[in-house]
Order: sequence, then structure tokens, then C-alpha cells
Amino acid sequence: MDLTTEKLSSSDTRKIEELDNSIQQDLKKLETLSDDIKKEKNQEIKKMIQYFNSLTQEVESRRNDIYKNSLQLLAISITAIGLLFSQKTNIENSIFSPIVFTLFTIVIFAIVIGILYQVQSFFRYPFLKLKRYTNSWRWFYYGNESIVKITENPFKKKFNFKNFYEPYLKGLKFELNKYSDETINEEIKGNFVQLYLLKVHNFYKNKFYLQLAWFQRTLFYCIVIVFISTLIIFS
Repeated sequence: MDLTTEKLSSSDTRKIEELDNSIQQDLKKLETLSDDIKKEKNQEIKKMIQYFNSLTQEVESRRNDIYKNSLQLLAISITAIGLLFSQKTNIENSIFSPIVFTLFTIVIFAIVIGILYQVQSFFRYPFLKLKRYTNSWRWFYYGNESIVKITENPFKKKFNFKNFYEPYLKGLKFELNKYSDETINEEIKGNFVQLYLLKVHNFYKNKFYLQLAWFQRTLFYCIVIVFISTLIIFS
């Protein structure tokens, strides 16, 4: 059974299959629960899905704030450097040099933060390569193959059968059949897998945020060190 979209060695593939078989056996334990307990746990899982979604949105908002602040610092610093050099003859070297060195430090860190943010944003989560345990049709549009075939070109004015109408209607049919055929056993298992995926996704987002926050904190200390050091040297 092809469980992943990534090409792996035969030994790694075998290990994944063994883990998959074990997970499938564990998921079947949910089927042995009474209907009332299944419904109760299913509602609990849905609430936890919403909880982790909100957590991820919060940390993503903080991550975006760091990025926006770095861009603002970059723009302000470059402008300030340009103004300082244009007035260099009117500024004493003992003041000019510390300020310029400090501004260049800000520029470097702001660029690093910007690059790191972009690398994080384009990061391809490895769990997306696990076919069975990702992209649930209930929670991700990626879980519906027809939806991803719809054209997303914002400059396109006309839509034809192939790039919109066919995938749109086939996607609708797919979801209708899924809802009508899905049992409580399939739903609770699918929701549980989705919950775990969102927990791992939240882990990544938190780590990404902490990486950016580290550079932001380090920038503050570097500004103080560089400014004081150059002030001492050129005074």
C-alpha cells in the first residue's frame, strides 16, 4: 500500500507500513465504544480541533507582527542611513559612526528575520506527504482532489468546463457522497487524525514563532552593544 507521496528506501517504507498497521489497530478501538461515548468523544475532539485552530491563529498573528515590525525597521533604518550620509559633513564623527553602525545592525537583522519568515512560510510540512493521515476532506480543501483542480488565477476572467465547472461540481458530488456514506466510526477516526495533525501543525508554528522572536530579542541586545562599543571607540 502506498502510504506516502515521498520516495523512501524499502526499509523505511516497511517501517512506515508497520506503524500504519499498528495505528489502524488502535483506531479500531474507537469502534468498540458505545454509540453514546462515541458521540461524546467526537464532540470533544471537534472542540479540541477548534481550540488548536485558535491557538495556531494567535501564534501566527504574533509571527506576522514580528515580520511586519522588521519590515518597518528596515525601511526606517535605510531611510535614516541615507539621510545621515547626505548630512555627513555636518555631523561629528563621534556621533555619526555609532548611529550608522547601529542602523546597519538593524538592517542586517531585519533582512535575516524577513528571509527566515519567508522560508518558514514556504515550508512544506512533512505530514502532508502521508496520504492516509493528512488532508481530511472534512477540514481541508486539499482533502478534496477536485477542489485543488479549480483554477486560482486571479487574472482569469473566463472559466471553462475543465478549469472550474467540472472540478467544482465533482467536488460537490464527492462531499455529498462522503457525508451520506460516512458512519460515526469513520467520522470519529477521521476527526481524531485531524486533531493530531493540527496539534503537530501548532507545534511547527510555535517553533517558527520562537525562531523569529529569538532574532528579535537578539537584535535589541546587539543594538545596545554596537551603539555603546562604537560610541566608546569613536569618542
